[in-house]
Amino acid sequence: MKPRHRWTPLVVAIFVAGAQFWACAANSQLHPVSEIRKLAPLRAFVKSSGASVWIEYHATCAPDGSETMPLDLAIRDKMKGGKADPVAAVRDLVKGDEGVSVSQIRPGLIGVESDDVWTSIFQAKLVDLKLDDIDRYNPVPAINAGIRAGDASLKALRARPAIRFGGLEEEPGKGRLHLKASAKYATLGDLLDDVTRTFGGILIYRECVRSDGSHLFDIDFYGKDDDYDFRLLGHSSP
Repeated sequence: MKPRHRWTPLVVAIFVAGAQFWACAANSQLHPVSEIRKLAPLRAFVKSSGASVWIEYHATCAPDGSETMPLDLAIRDKMKGGKADPVAAVRDLVKGDEGVSVSQIRPGLIGVESDDVWTSIFQAKLVDLKLDDIDRYNPVPAINAGIRAGDASLKALRARPAIRFGGLEEEPGKGRLHLKASAKYATLGDLLDDVTRTFGGILIYRECVRSDGSHLFDIDFYGKDDDYDFRLLGHSSP
């Protein structure tokens, strides 16, 4: 019987580095604790409904020039009453935020969008994208393969590789979540869309405009299972 996971170089490094590494890691979490708590009701909905959520949000850049963009989206602590319709359920959870609209993008994927969001990264073309078996069974390697296959417009956005804090990679196996070998992706948005629906979770894209006119963007994925969480950062030229 094949092992379910394989050890990644990062995990090996964790064991080698030992306590010193963990002391540093404790101070630099992939996702802020406050944001994890804020998203808890929405994440619970994703787990119970089987639907995934795609959020596009125009945020505020940090005045100190850092790459921090708080999630200003208003999310209720809990849903008011049972909602059989997934779109109605998500709309109820973000009802306190008048600046967003909620709709079904396609079956199994619900969109939460604010006005005038800059989304050039989603239109970036993928050139000769090839996903191996590990890529198809793991969101982060799949997204990074997409970034490597991006055209000049994606390279101009200086998107960094998606990162995940430790964890184990899934080995291909019957019954495990994976992207279809026959799937074709014309743009990075197509790939992110399929990753979100296949692995299940909340994809958050937020962007802001810096004082020099450049755009800072941040893509976070909160999987219904923590193993799939990742973050991707990048920015445009002024």
